[in-house]
Amino acid sequence: MNKALIAILGVLMALACQPLKKAGYVFLNVPSGPSAFNLGQAAIDSTLLEARMYKVIDRQSTELKDLPATFPVVILSQKTQDAGGSAVIQTIGFAIDCKGRDPQAVLKAFGDVFLDSDDVEVIAENDLNALFKVAEQPILRCDALVGQNTGLPLFSQVFRVLDQNANKVHHVVRFNASSPRDKQLFELGCSNLLDAFWKETPDRKAIPVLRESFGDIPGSENVGALHCFSSASPLPQNLFLPAHPQSDPDFDARLYRVHDAEQGLMRVLLTQGKAFRLNCSATDGALQEAFGLPSTGSLEIITANDPEFSAVMQGQMAEQPTLRCPSALYPQFASQAYRIINQQANDVQAALRNPVMRLVADEAVLVEFNCESAARFFAPQLLDELAADPERMVPITSESKEYLVRKYVPGQWKARVYSLGCGSEADVRQLPFYKSCLDYLESADDTGETRAVAAYMKAYRQEDVGDNLSTLEKCQRHSAQLMKSASLALPDAGIETLKPFSRLRKLKALIVPGNRLDGVDLEDLNVMSSLQELNLARNNLHDLPSSLGFGSQLISIDLSQNSLSSVLPLKQFTQLAVLNLAENPLESLTGLEALRSTLSYLNLNQTHVFQSKSEESLQQLSLLHQLKFLDVSHSGLSIPSETLASASHWGRKFPGLIYLNVSGNAIQGDVSALRLINNSTATLNNYAALVGLDTDLHNLQAYEAPESQLVVQLPERDDPAAQRLTAALAIPAQFYRVLYREDLKDPFENLALSRQERLSLPALFFDPVAMDCTSDLTLALPDVKALCQMPE
Repeated sequence: MNKALIAILGVLMALACQPLKKAGYVFLNVPSGPSAFNLGQAAIDSTLLEARMYKVIDRQSTELKDLPATFPVVILSQKTQDAGGSAVIQTIGFAIDCKGRDPQAVLKAFGDVFLDSDDVEVIAENDLNALFKVAEQPILRCDALVGQNTGLPLFSQVFRVLDQNANKVHHVVRFNASSPRDKQLFELGCSNLLDAFWKETPDRKAIPVLRESFGDIPGSENVGALHCFSSASPLPQNLFLPAHPQSDPDFDARLYRVHDAEQGLMRVLLTQGKAFRLNCSATDGALQEAFGLPSTGSLEIITANDPEFSAVMQGQMAEQPTLRCPSALYPQFASQAYRIINQQANDVQAALRNPVMRLVADEAVLVEFNCESAARFFAPQLLDELAADPERMVPITSESKEYLVRKYVPGQWKARVYSLGCGSEADVRQLPFYKSCLDYLESADDTGETRAVAAYMKAYRQEDVGDNLSTLEKCQRHSAQLMKSASLALPDAGIETLKPFSRLRKLKALIVPGNRLDGVDLEDLNVMSSLQELNLARNNLHDLPSSLGFGSQLISIDLSQNSLSSVLPLKQFTQLAVLNLAENPLESLTGLEALRSTLSYLNLNQTHVFQSKSEESLQQLSLLHQLKFLDVSHSGLSIPSETLASASHWGRKFPGLIYLNVSGNAIQGDVSALRLINNSTATLNNYAALVGLDTDLHNLQAYEAPESQLVVQLPERDDPAAQRLTAALAIPAQFYRVLYREDLKDPFENLALSRQERLSLPALFFDPVAMDCTSDLTLALPDVKALCQMPE
């Protein structure tokens, strides 16, 4: 703020009809007040700030007594609100402390600015504070600059406030200062400030927080603005949110009546290594039912000295919140509900039934139960309100959860967050399969979910297990068995939904080809964070949702014989080694580049993807340097035979290639151009070329392959071409072998190679009949030790 502007403000103050309510404020006739939280006020605008040199006399505050005799002050204009909600302009000042260093280094954090160090104003501290409240603001220190930080970091917290509706990011900081100067939050106006005073480390990162939940950060009610000079650079607008895997909840709950000499008999929940006292009028049986424990009707009584209790309690139960059941005195358990949006298991409906909750009794505490029954037991009113109005649930990020402490308490910047376990029966009861099982056994409703359950029971011969059991017990038994399963195979079962099998945390292989699934149904897979193999062949899939949240552990996915026109979103498949897209009407391979470091097996048989975009598709394939098995048969590929046969060509693009199938394509030229050996590509020294009779064989005499074998395929054993070919070939017998179609059940079987040699043998197949090895593919391991099942 320049001197002219100060003068104008002075005139406005003199014209005011009433005395100033607060020194340093000007009340203006502004039609509308600042936005919520005052975000968006920080700007790159030289008219909103200035730097001056001061010599302060009559110092009284500790903050200013430690500063040099003269020091610069950065003065910034602030738009804010008074207690009545009227918009006001306030000026505040930040003193710079460099103790012998050049303060220009700190000023440059606001952009390029000239500071006349000889133009020093003498002022009393009281007058300086009346103008700019300097003693109430944190000190800007040279020793906090990145690269010179010998003191405490200038900022204790940096938040990236994401306004996803406005596509805007606000960078908000909390100063590393003593109370109460650490309460105020400030928005940064430029990247210069962030670069000068903040350097991310593995232990210190900017915290992404959604604008919807920003109000639960202490100090958010009126954010200050750190403007920058016009020469500064804008801040990056990075809306990215990292995804986090859904951690498997612990089902370790134990309930006891504990007899304590001082507090008498009390009911206690033991979970997660902690003890929580229960203030509840409900019966013991109701508590057992809520936490998914065997219902005996009464809790076991132990003493405070019992090892089961003392090992968990360790004398610290008073530090944990008391869990209060709803009652006339305490009708509400929780005041607010939250949903974490950047976890892989981002199930909105499940969050409505079991959200993260803020306790009414202690607003600095957030709890989340590991079962829906316990959440319903303690917070029925809140869950009913959420069901009626889902918008009441506030979205949050996983990183910001512990910072939503709401109220300012000096030194307390993190909320206490608890995950409260349940018993194993609750785990089974909240499985969608359990609910679908009850529907299936209790009614004849022909729904997609009940048909899926029926298919499971039939496939695993469980439909008649336990005829003497009740429906409830049957479903509990089936669900418990399913929870333990590592694989689930239901081919051609007429399944239309995967919902009954969602939340199977141990499931590693899901084999469901030939069913009636569509892309929307696949969102039920988002909670299957352990899935490694997925077979969705023959499901008439036309597209896949972009919101797929599973895949971080996926190694193999079979999408063959569907109706996909493009490659699915693949960025989340960070471990994918095997991808089968055969017999899909693909129009593009865009997206495959995301798998360049992991993909070993790719099947594009009968996709015709090269017919319209041959060069583009070949370029995308060339990025997959880890490929060992590539099938592009019958895919519309048109390529000269000399390019196809060039070991240096394929060796350069795919140095680890073991198997290449290019049959059923337009191979230009004749086989006389084959030169499979290239001294510079040692990995290709054992190539075998499989040649069909549709290839021009007249010039095979020119074939030279001293370290490889030429394999010739003939359609039938008694074909006279065999005799003609044998007589025509002028190649030493050890370099070729004649095979017949019936010999080729295993493409490698008649090469007389060991299993290890087969795995290291690259092979070119361009016979007119594609030989399908995919039916024998095993679940690929990350290093793809075996591509086909081969005998030892």
